[in-house]
Amino acid sequence: MNNHNTFKIVLAAVLVAIGVVLFYFSFTINLFGVPAVRVDFISVPIMIAGFLLGKWYGLAVGVLVDVIGYLSGPTIGAYFFGFTINLALVGFVSGFLPQVLKKVSPTFTKIALIILLTASLAAAITYIATTPSIPLGSETFTLDNGLKTALIVTILLLTLLSFFFFSIILREIGFSTNHMQKIIVTMLVAELILIILTPIWVLILFDNPPFFVGVVSRLVRASLIFPVKVIAVLAILNALKQQDRLFIEVLT
Repeated sequence: MNNHNTFKIVLAAVLVAIGVVLFYFSFTINLFGVPAVRVDFISVPIMIAGFLLGKWYGLAVGVLVDVIGYLSGPTIGAYFFGFTINLALVGFVSGFLPQVLKKVSPTFTKIALIILLTASLAAAITYIATTPSIPLGSETFTLDNGLKTALIVTILLLTLLSFFFFSIILREIGFSTNHMQKIIVTMLVAELILIILTPIWVLILFDNPPFFVGVVSRLVRASLIFPVKVIAVLAILNALKQQDRLFIEVLT
């Protein structure tokens, strides 16, 4: 085994450890009396693994983070394979999709980014604006006009803040616009995997909440958290970009 492969294995192990630690900094919001929406940043080191090391390392890191995190964390019920599939796909897509996007025109990547961002934001904002209340456990949480406005403004401000940060990254560390677009498109697709698959697993386990409710509630959550995840990923890539022996798949 050469030094390059050894370095990649060591880095993957570090990212697994970070992901496991992040298990302890997550919390769950109940929907219809069941643990349905988890707020966490566990996917960040898994995405980093895919970006830095490639699809197979990303997949392996995703599997190990979920399994080790479950075994080492507090008991929250029986192990369920669906959540492992979620994180494995996040890692795989983070290494695979940038290589696919490298073969298409920058214009295609830009259009895909605009469509994904616009559709996601529009769906989240529409749901907030038209939903009078959200059931949380045994109680119903009313969304009055003031709270709806605050949520929508927060989503838009976080999105604008993210684009401001992107412009700084482009200027300071030399990421090309196309590289930046590949990173964000890949992260959006990975996030959509979690948004769509997780309600299916929750429905299988608890027979509640309805699939649509699970999807839209996660879409709202993602619209608030996703900009922070993007900033975290870009900051880490920025910090590691100068390492001469670091193999960054997304930037090749």
